[in-house]
Amino acid sequence: VSVPGTFGGWPEATLEAWVKTDAVTSDFQAIISSTDHGFVHLQLFGSGNIPPSPDTPSTAVYITPPPGYLLLPIIPQTPTGVFRHIALSIKSGDTRLYVDGALFATDATQFATITATSNLRIGSGFAGGRFFHGSIDEVSVYDRALSGAEIQAIYAAGAAGKCKPECSPMASAGEDMSVSEGSTVLLDGLSSVIPCGT
Repeated sequence: VSVPGTFGGWPEATLEAWVKTDAVTSDFQAIISSTDHGFVHLQLFGSGNIPPSPDTPSTAVYITPPPGYLLLPIIPQTPTGVFRHIALSIKSGDTRLYVDGALFATDATQFATITATSNLRIGSGFAGGRFFHGSIDEVSVYDRALSGAEIQAIYAAGAAGKCKPECSPMASAGEDMSVSEGSTVLLDGLSSVIPCGT
């Protein structure tokens, strides 16, 4: 899925989604990624947690000024058939990668901004490849670094969705009645908060 707009150029960002892989492959499986050397490549890889280097598969964040990128250990494609919550919170000196609300990796690289891209995709990545085999749900991109507590709250919300606020209070004014125009009416009723979606 191609996402319109420009992403990056910011000093901070967070990308997060629920993912379920159906198969392990020998290639990357991109969750959210640019098709170029910009913004972020948030992806899984089949052979597990490989120490990051420019020559090995990694979750990459493209930054300015040089070195031009920061790399975090790759998240494995396993287990398959199970939804997991993946979040990447990017901030100069404090970039954090989370799996199911738990801290998975960190990077302390200092930078000014995240390199912008207008070629962002969900479910595929660099050069239009790296296809995701499975399901991706509730993708979000923020222009700020979410805290660990915010990421844990999103994970804890689970199938209920992202930290949905309660709906506005509902009020009951009691029984229906007719009054003459210009009359003063005193309402004596109950109020309650009904969760959204009920």
